[in-house]
Amino acid sequence: TREGMAVDVRNLASVRLGASVHVIPEGFVVWGGNVNHAGNPSIAAGEFLPAMGGAGVAINATAGLPMPTAFHSGTRTGPNTALIAGGYLVDATGAVLRGASTTPIYYLEMGAGILPPLSALPVPTPGEHVNTIFHTATPIPGLGVALVGGAGVDMGNRLAPQSQVAFVNGASYTSIAG
Repeated sequence: TREGMAVDVRNLASVRLGASVHVIPEGFVVWGGNVNHAGNPSIAAGEFLPAMGGAGVAINATAGLPMPTAFHSGTRTGPNTALIAGGYLVDATGAVLRGASTTPIYYLEMGAGILPPLSALPVPTPGEHVNTIFHTATPIPGLGVALVGGAGVDMGNRLAPQSQVAFVNGASYTSIAG
């Protein structure tokens, strides 16, 4: 370590690939990217890491929470909310499954407490919306979060670049290109 800097190294309870991390006053919520779920991604869909150190606590997806994905974007939209967009389910071997999440865009709401309760608010998307990975998700004041480009997964697990641009602001989705 560099002089004067401390490093806090902890292990996650599950192997994660393409997860997002969200800071709340009590610690950190790690969401998605679970590749160690034996066919059920709702098991250990996320983890809570306390700010004061110690072991992480598994968060299982329950009724009302979409199955978490890998390679989604997680963009902070409020003190306890993040917009989760895109991503794909990953199997226990780490392979990206062609079937996308049934809820490709939603707000993840993180409550307070030792293990913050989570809830999700889906954003309705039009039929032409393509669920993507590797897109950018940038908050733009007054317009919401801009979702730009990315790649869908085509037949044979090839990446298919997308030209879509959308703004998500509250529960509204507005496509401006694509």
